[in-house]
Amino acid sequence: MNPYFAGILLAFVSPILHGWANIIDSDFSNQIFKRLACVIFFSELVGLVFLPIVIIISPPTLIHSWLIFAMLLACALIEIFYLFPYYWAFRDADTSIVTSLFSLDKLFVPILAYFLVGERLSTFQYLGLVLIVIASVSLNLDLKKHTINRALYLMLGVSVMLAVESVLFKYIFNHGVSWGTAFVWVSGMQFVVASVLLLFPKNQADFKVARRKMNKIGYLFFLEELLSWGGEAASTAAISLIPVSVEQGVSASQPIFVLFYALIFGRAFPKFFKEYTDKHALIEKAAFFVVIILGTLLVIGKGVGTL
Repeated sequence: MNPYFAGILLAFVSPILHGWANIIDSDFSNQIFKRLACVIFFSELVGLVFLPIVIIISPPTLIHSWLIFAMLLACALIEIFYLFPYYWAFRDADTSIVTSLFSLDKLFVPILAYFLVGERLSTFQYLGLVLIVIASVSLNLDLKKHTINRALYLMLGVSVMLAVESVLFKYIFNHGVSWGTAFVWVSGMQFVVASVLLLFPKNQADFKVARRKMNKIGYLFFLEELLSWGGEAASTAAISLIPVSVEQGVSASQPIFVLFYALIFGRAFPKFFKEYTDKHALIEKAAFFVVIILGTLLVIGKGVGTL
C-alpha cells in the first residue's frame, strides 16, 4: 500500500477512536473523579497493558542520543500535563465543541514543522488549516453576549502543547527512531510521571476513594483506555508516514464523529453525552463542521515537499 495513503487511513482511525474516548472522558471529568491526578494514573496503568501489542508490531530499541531521549521525555510530560486543562474544558462546553478546539494546534504545527523538520505544504493545504481553525474558534464565540467560552483558553494551552509534541515526534522519526521505540519509551515515561503525581497527600487520599469506584466502572475505564491508546497509536504511526501538518488536519474531523455518535446513541445513553442537539444547536454546529470537512479535504490533498 502507498505509504501516504496508509498514513491518511491511520490518521482517520485516530479521530474515530478518540471521539468515543472523549465522550467517556467527559463523563469521568464531570461525575466520577475529583482530582485529575488519579484518573491520569489509572489511565497510564491500564495503558501499559496494551504495550505488548506495539512491541510485537514494532520492537523497540535502546536510545543512544541524549537529545532524542530529552525529546521523548518532553513528549511524555506533555501527554501527562495537557490532560489537566483538557478535562477542565469538559466542565465548560459540549463534548463536540471541546474536541473541535483540538484544531487550534493547526495554528502552530505548520510553523513549528516548517522550521524544525523542513515541512512544506501546498497553498491549498495551508488554506484548509486556516478554515479548520476559523470554524473551531467560531464554535466558541457567543456573538450575542460578546464573550468567549473559557474552554477556548484552556484548549488553546492544550493545542500549543500538542503541537510541540507532534513536531517533536516527527523530528524523532526523521532521525531514524522507529514508531515502536518512540511509543514504548514515551508510554513508560508517562507511567513514571503519573506515579510521582500520586505521591502528593491529597492525591493519595482521592486514590483510595477512586480505587473503590474503579470496582464499579473498571470495565468502562478499560474501554476508554483501549480507545485512547488505539487513537494515540494510530496518530503516532500516521505521523511516521505522512507530514505532521497533514495528520493534524485529518484529526480535525474528530468533533464531527463526536456529534454523530451523540445523534445516534444520545437518547439511548444520555448519561454519557453532554451535547446540545436541539434544532438551533445542530444547525449552527453543522454549518461549522461543513467548513471543517472542507478544510480537512484540502489538507489531505498532495503537494507536500521538504526543504
